[in-house]
Amino acid sequence: MKKIFLLVYVVMIFSLIHQKAMAQFPVGAGRFMLAPTYNYYHASGYWDKNGLFNSYASAGRFTSNYFGLYGAAGLDRKWEFVFNVPFVVQTYTDSGRLVQNGSLVILHSDYLTIHL
Repeated sequence: MKKIFLLVYVVMIFSLIHQKAMAQFPVGAGRFMLAPTYNYYHASGYWDKNGLFNSYASAGRFTSNYFGLYGAAGLDRKWEFVFNVPFVVQTYTDSGRLVQNGSLVILHSDYLTIHL
């Protein structure tokens, strides 16, 4: 297993040697950038207000999957349109019970969030 990590590390270092760092902020007129994201979270318990860990009843577990698409499109030399389209699926199971929900956020700002 250590050999695999070492191999991946060496390949990454050699692939970066001839690369040139270009921080393109803002993106620039007529250009765009897309970055897909995925996050996974798994829990078999929770922390109470006293800081003690408690396992979920009946060997319960919680999982959360986050899929997102972040992007930016340059409007001109100084302005760009930045967006993020997140989709979240959360699941809780214990002793035969399954609770699952998913949500697509269609509009988000500091003051307003609309879920689909």
